[in-house]
Amino acid sequence: MPDEHSDIVRATERDLDSVVRTLVLSHVDYAWERWALPDDHRRHTLLEELYSSFVDHVAFPYGEVWRDGTDRSAAIWLPPDVDARVPPEVNDRIETINRTAFGERHDVVAAASSAAARRHPPGHHWYLATMGTRPDHQRCGLGTAVLTPMLARLDASGATAVLETSDPGNVHFYTSLGFATIDRLAPPGGAPDTWVMLRSARMSP
Repeated sequence: MPDEHSDIVRATERDLDSVVRTLVLSHVDYAWERWALPDDHRRHTLLEELYSSFVDHVAFPYGEVWRDGTDRSAAIWLPPDVDARVPPEVNDRIETINRTAFGERHDVVAAASSAAARRHPPGHHWYLATMGTRPDHQRCGLGTAVLTPMLARLDASGATAVLETSDPGNVHFYTSLGFATIDRLAPPGGAPDTWVMLRSARMSP
């Protein structure tokens, strides 16, 4: 279980570096990132650039970032209307960073990402964009803990949530939190199989 210092809090811009570090460490060996950024020697640095841009320019201003009190786990949620809220110039800035990071693989990575996004069910859903727990603190309850405040809020408001994962082990984890697999696809370009999962609000007994 998480230790007594692992209270879950809403992160602020002051937490940018620690949130990015948590996401990088938890995803550097993840199947999708290993496919999208095949250079083992540069993946860590490139992920820092990608996550720094996304968290700073999208997650903090337009979404919600949660972390545990020991800075070992973090989760990023985006609201249903995020696409309409992010200004074009921000999207352009992120696209430039993505093109630089992915290099000649950019187009196939973008196509695979778009293919997965198109499998999202119709409707207005919160999107669990990413989450992660640092490797040396996994399997002790921090992942569940960092997601719990938002899941409780979604339940209270009757809202739904959607996510994607390319790790079969994560499917069981998310299922335990109320998500259900609604699609499994093999994205183009040789990307790892991706599960699309939907969570309906849980009604109080």
